[in-house]
Amino acid sequence: MAREYIQAERGVERMRGEAKDCTVRALACAKGISYDEAHAHMKAYGRVDRKGVQARPLYIAYAAAGFELTGIYGTTANARWMQRWFPNIKRHRGTSLKKLLPSLSKGRYIVGMRGHVFAVVDGVVMDYGYLSTGLYVTNIYKLG
Repeated sequence: MAREYIQAERGVERMRGEAKDCTVRALACAKGISYDEAHAHMKAYGRVDRKGVQARPLYIAYAAAGFELTGIYGTTANARWMQRWFPNIKRHRGTSLKKLLPSLSKGRYIVGMRGHVFAVVDGVVMDYGYLSTGLYVTNIYKLG
């Protein structure tokens, strides 16, 4: 069986010299703000340049930007950890990006996968390059 991929729409251009900034790019695309605004916001909540962000500070930064954690998916280590920190968030069975995309056709979302996040705006995936549709989703944030 051949692996399926979805080509993501290019969102915002990253800052020169920046790396591991998917959390910043996802925020900029999903919220409709500039990369610089998103970068400053994430930095205010503890993101260090050229470094990734752990789940708890990421949750706090996204909540401050108006996003709500609406679901935790699967039984990965990240999903189990998030369930312990956020017991009031609904937990779902594991699902792939392909199965989940139709339910994200209206609204602004940030979708988390193991080690990566990206934006989905009205059903359009906003990221760089291609994403495998078989990858499993770990969490979803929804704007407002």
